[in-house]
Amino acid sequence: MSAVLASNTTIIDGWIVDVETGEQLGVAVQQGFTIGTNDEADWVLSKMLAEQSAIDSVLANAKAIADRHQKRLDLLTKRFGAELEHFAKSQLEGKRERTLSLLYGSLSFRAVKGTNKIVDMAQAVAFCKERAPDLIHTEEKVMVSEVLGKFPDIVKADVSQDGETVECDVLWIEATGPHDKFTVKLGASK
Repeated sequence: MSAVLASNTTIIDGWIVDVETGEQLGVAVQQGFTIGTNDEADWVLSKMLAEQSAIDSVLANAKAIADRHQKRLDLLTKRFGAELEHFAKSQLEGKRERTLSLLYGSLSFRAVKGTNKIVDMAQAVAFCKERAPDLIHTEEKVMVSEVLGKFPDIVKADVSQDGETVECDVLWIEATGPHDKFTVKLGASK
């Protein structure tokens, strides 16, 4: 192949490579090369397929590595999450701050509103069919906000303030009170 190369480049395995950095700058092909035959088209396709295969391999390897690290992170969180939360509470007790900044991350609390969600849609639909069929949507689901709007006494007023699930008068609604949500952020804080 006769290609015009800059003085700081060379051809390695069909690629024009910068000698100083090792960066691939282009494909080494004869000057004026065009695709005019099946063999020439197959040559280009083989180069493209090789690159796609390399991309697929890198992504598959990266996913396997990421999955392994995610599993380890999950195990660390399961083992130490409650201890980190307890430690953060003890360090922040009596202070206005809600975040404990450490060298490798931060431990923080933020206020989270209590929630209500329907946990048994079939029972919720049966309940509303008898009492308020207008709350049933075409795919036979019930919106918890609409049920609570029409039947506000279904959820007890003395909902726990620590975020624990509270028993309701019906088994198909789960209620949690307002509470602090604990998070762990890894890396430097902004």
